[in-house]
Amino acid sequence: GQDSGVVGRSISLNGLPHIVIGVMSADFRLPDMDAALFIPVRAVRGSADYWWTTYLRLIARLKPDASPPSATTELALLLDRARSAFPYRMPDTWGAGATVTRLQETVVGGSRSALLLKMGAVALVLLVACANVATLYMGRAATRARELAVRSALGAGRGRIVRLLITECTVVAALGTAAGLALAAVALRVMVAVIPAGTPRVSEIALDARVIGFGIVLMLASIVLFGLGPSLRAAKPDLSSAIKGDGASGRPTALRSASLLVVGQMALVVVLVIGAGLITRSVWQLRQVTLGFRTEQVLTTELPLPSFATDTVSRAPIYFADVLERTQALPGVQQAALSSSAPFGDGVVFAAMEVEAHPTPAGGVAPTPAVVAVSDDYFSALDVPLVAGRLPSSSDRAGTQRVGVVDEAAARTLWPNEDPIGQRIRYVWNQDWITIVGVVGNVKRNDLTAEPVASVYVPFVQGAPREMRLFLRVDEQMAPSVAVIRETLQAADRTVPIERIEPLDNLVIGSTAQTNFAAGLLAVFALIALLLGGVGVYGVMSASVNRRTRELGVRMALGAQRAQVLRMVLQHGLRLAIAGVMLGLALAVAGARLIERFLYGVSPFDAFIFVSVPVVLVATAVIATFMPALRASRVTPMIAIRGE
Repeated sequence: GQDSGVVGRSISLNGLPHIVIGVMSADFRLPDMDAALFIPVRAVRGSADYWWTTYLRLIARLKPDASPPSATTELALLLDRARSAFPYRMPDTWGAGATVTRLQETVVGGSRSALLLKMGAVALVLLVACANVATLYMGRAATRARELAVRSALGAGRGRIVRLLITECTVVAALGTAAGLALAAVALRVMVAVIPAGTPRVSEIALDARVIGFGIVLMLASIVLFGLGPSLRAAKPDLSSAIKGDGASGRPTALRSASLLVVGQMALVVVLVIGAGLITRSVWQLRQVTLGFRTEQVLTTELPLPSFATDTVSRAPIYFADVLERTQALPGVQQAALSSSAPFGDGVVFAAMEVEAHPTPAGGVAPTPAVVAVSDDYFSALDVPLVAGRLPSSSDRAGTQRVGVVDEAAARTLWPNEDPIGQRIRYVWNQDWITIVGVVGNVKRNDLTAEPVASVYVPFVQGAPREMRLFLRVDEQMAPSVAVIRETLQAADRTVPIERIEPLDNLVIGSTAQTNFAAGLLAVFALIALLLGGVGVYGVMSASVNRRTRELGVRMALGAQRAQVLRMVLQHGLRLAIAGVMLGLALAVAGARLIERFLYGVSPFDAFIFVSVPVVLVATAVIATFMPALRASRVTPMIAIRGE
């Protein structure tokens, strides 16, 4: 509650009193954790049946003369000693592959490739924009040929004309940069708000001096690379032809250079749009992946294990049974179920198991399937299909024969080419065998693109007490409100904190949030580049029509029809577009492998994308060319010739 005097006060965590001894700064974050409270690891309640469900991460600050490789060597020796200290047998190879990784790499390493992809897209958009501006400046310089020739004839040196043009370019670039930074300041708030949860270092995103300086450097680089060339070319006019012309004749070489820029611009647009198309198509393919369960009309929330003063093993099942009874009685709730983990959520435990039919040899590595504790109605609530045997029932209780259900992946892994029904497994530290009574379908555990993880499901009443997740399949028309569900859960035990109650679909969507976000950004960048490409084609064709006004007037005076003139100009624009598209396709084929790791179910050379994108770009170029072509077809012969 932002109480500045909180240090020294006692607060209740899961029903147990804790003394607050310190307050961390607001920006303190642990890797991959959204934690608000920290307790000493020695103070964590534990027992022989509980501690193995808690995972710990080792974080160390290396000595000044140490490095990750040297620390990894030392770690191997420490883990060799630790293996013998475990209360149960560990494989001889346990810990052999452990490595020391830099914390920075752990936090941001998984995001680096995606960020580089986005930066590459931004760079392509920047190049397209700069080429667009350079193209427009070349066209503008062609229309100013007479003005610059007169300035030169009156004594203006080449350096002075270059300074004039560069100054104009700098003013435009400075105004554009200022407007861009102002827009970025506004858009940044929206961007940070929609960035997927879990993106590292989001709190550090800000429009600070480094970003402003980077924007200024980009502005200066753009002026030098794309403003200096047109200025130098325009500063050396052909005085005789320029002064004799009407100012629209210009130099053909300038327009040829502008045409080449348009070709290059269209090529970059092709690369960017094809990349965005592949990513978007991949996202669509991800949405078609079979989950193995149904998320529609299912709500879920976490249920921490209550902190009973005594006899947690016997009292925890009573609490969870009470939760099931209360929530099942709510109007609009069709089924209520519990599980120690949710698909695409936390709580998955991988346990070393001994398979009776295939004992692990001494020193060998025991199989480690995911072990999920569930209530009887879990499979029906999530619509997980039964493949063989039966599901856990009310007769499978504490004190009875321990039973389990495996998925098809576990059946195939643990008992290849055998019937798993009736087979027995056990934890390597426990002598009680678990008899397999059923086989269910595979469920995507935490990654849509990964193969199903071998999983074993056991009745939660026959195992150690654990935190659970509640699943409620509700009626679409009369589903209970979140407030009613929360009140019902609080009535079972007021000491249990209830956080988010959300649709199960949110967990699945969250697993692809980064991919969806990247696809959305790339689509926006591709649209911007496509519009810029169209503007570039329009600028070149408009300048070309202006330069050829007299020629077009003569053609029409000699009998050329408007349709012929319209077709001639359209063909010119179409040739530029096709040349750019062909170059872009070659570049896209060469670079397609770079984004292959971001694709799922889509070839980096997907025929649909590689055919549809060129068609769209050529159509865009034709549309951009149509207005200048229409204007050219309306040239009045006598006015054009008299103007000359």
